[in-house]
Amino acid sequence: MLKKGLEYFPKNAYLIRSLVPKVYKHIIRRFYNEKHIPEEKYIATIRYIDRILEEMNRGEYSYIYLQHVDYLLAKQNANKEIASAYLQRLQGFSLSKDAYKNGEQSFPSPYEKWVMKTAKLQFELKEYTQCIKIVDEALKEKVSWHYHNDVWLLRLKARSLCFLGEMTDAVRIYEELLLKHPTWFMYREIAECYENIGERQKALYYGAKACLSRDAEPTKCGKLYAMMYEWLVESEEYMAFTHIAYIAEIHNKNNFHMDEKTKKLYECMCTKYELPTNIRRTLEQFWLHLIERMIPRHEGTICKLLPNGKAGFIEYGNKQKIYFKTSDVRFPKKLVQEGKKVTFFIEESFDFAKKQRSQIAQYVCEVKDERYHPKSPSMS
Repeated sequence: MLKKGLEYFPKNAYLIRSLVPKVYKHIIRRFYNEKHIPEEKYIATIRYIDRILEEMNRGEYSYIYLQHVDYLLAKQNANKEIASAYLQRLQGFSLSKDAYKNGEQSFPSPYEKWVMKTAKLQFELKEYTQCIKIVDEALKEKVSWHYHNDVWLLRLKARSLCFLGEMTDAVRIYEELLLKHPTWFMYREIAECYENIGERQKALYYGAKACLSRDAEPTKCGKLYAMMYEWLVESEEYMAFTHIAYIAEIHNKNNFHMDEKTKKLYECMCTKYELPTNIRRTLEQFWLHLIERMIPRHEGTICKLLPNGKAGFIEYGNKQKIYFKTSDVRFPKKLVQEGKKVTFFIEESFDFAKKQRSQIAQYVCEVKDERYHPKSPSMS
């Protein structure tokens, strides 16, 4: 009856507000939850709703559009252009910025969901300028961001700037992001930025930090190790080869398929060099050496551990003290104790409690640890 009424009174706001929720409940929601509704009927229903909402405030029904975009993107060989077009239907309309509350839990608002989906799709569709515009506009709004979405938006902006060739601006964003949220893939991305502007040593510095990051799962870092090989092969061939050897070790250990190019390169270099006894250990020492090329390594003594055992202070130099986390210690945690002599690097950090920049000791090693000594054991 409501649909019939709309035929006589198109654009009637009262009829539309009565009809759309009922259609959603009896067709769309049942399609998602029960799967008894044919896909053709669901698609026809979405198109019908989109048509009758023309020139009306689609923002009231953003949940229908956002769910439909999720459905489109979940399909095999998803058509991202169509998904993006549905998101564009909501642009210019007022979307709620109030987070959804469920007891003490808080979830993203319709506006936050729309921004995240739109920016990500525009980046994937290589619409970099539009992606940057969406991000800039969103970060001006007063939004309570969830799941560090403000961080991921800035990362999308930095990546878009890279593709537009604006490396300096991208580096500035990455450096600010890494101060608060150091992750291996953002270290890799800033390393690529520096390589693209011809600063190889800084590229290697950030590449090493990516390799040493706590969240750098070796099985996911094959492209990172291959990148390090490319940057090292002309100047330090043996260590470049060791990265390829590590890729081979990971593939063999996990029964992964290794592409023919990497396989042939590995076999060729095995005829020239001997494998290190412990490939990972050799690389870790080398990565620390790359960092030491850019910033000094300090030596000190653990002078205090906090009661929870998760952090403490190192005394070094002229009775100076620097904060460290036990998660940054690169030797067995059971050996972390007051009086322990260690080496470390001082890095910029961010104190979330005081909401200000600070410094922290990173890559904390035992003094007895072997330092990296350049060598190239050739086959005899």
